[in-house]
Amino acid sequence: VIKFDAYPEQKREWIERLKQAAPNNSLADYLSAADHLKQGRTEDAMSAFLTAASKTGFDDYTIHTIQSAEEMYTMAGRSPAEAKAIAGFQMQLPHLKQLRDLGKEMAKMQKQSQAAGDSDRAREMAATGLQMGRQMSMGEGGSYLINQLVGIAIERNVLDALDPGAENSFLGRSLEELQRELTDQKDEIAALVKSVNLDQMSEQEMTAYVDRMKLHGEFASMKWFRDRQANR
Repeated sequence: VIKFDAYPEQKREWIERLKQAAPNNSLADYLSAADHLKQGRTEDAMSAFLTAASKTGFDDYTIHTIQSAEEMYTMAGRSPAEAKAIAGFQMQLPHLKQLRDLGKEMAKMQKQSQAAGDSDRAREMAATGLQMGRQMSMGEGGSYLINQLVGIAIERNVLDALDPGAENSFLGRSLEELQRELTDQKDEIAALVKSVNLDQMSEQEMTAYVDRMKLHGEFASMKWFRDRQANR
C-alpha cells in the first residue's frame, strides 16, 4: 500500500502502522521522512531521518514479495521455472524512487546546515545518509542490482555534499578513498551485467538462479551464472 501509494490520503496512517509493526525497520522511518518532505514538513522529515540512524534493521520486503508471487503463479498453473522468472524478474520497486529522492533532498539540507554553521547537524545527517546508502548497496536492502545502484547514488550525494577541506573524521577513512570505492562498486556492477546473458539460461538454471537470488541477492547470483557459462 505504501510503496504504490494506493491510498494517498491515508499514507501517513499506513506509514505509522508500518513503524509500529516493524519497530526496528529503518525503512519505515525513511519512508516517513520522504512523506514529511513531500508535505513540506521539513523538521519532521529531518527528525524521522535521524531516528532511522538508531535502527539496525532494513527490510523492503522484496524477498517476501518474490516468494509470495512465485507461489501465486505456481497455483495459477505456471511451471516452476516460469513462476520463478515472472516473480523474480518482473518485481516492481517503486519505493526506490522515494528513497533516491529522499537522499537528494537530505544532501541539500546537509549542505544548508554546513552553510549555516551547524556542523554537528551536518555530520549527523551525513552519517545517516551514508548508513541508508550502505543498507541498500551492501546490506539487507541490496537484493537487486538497482537497489545497490540507488544506494551507491545516495552515498555519492552525501559525500559530494561534504566539504573536502574539513576534517570529516567521522568517515573513518579519507573522503577521496570512499568516493573511489563507490566508483569501483558501480564499475564492477556494470562490468558484471555486460558479461552475462541471462537469455541463455535453461529452465533448471532459471530455477536455481532465482532461488539463489532470494538467498544471496542478484549480484552474487549473476556472478554464479557468469562462472557457470565460462565453465561450459
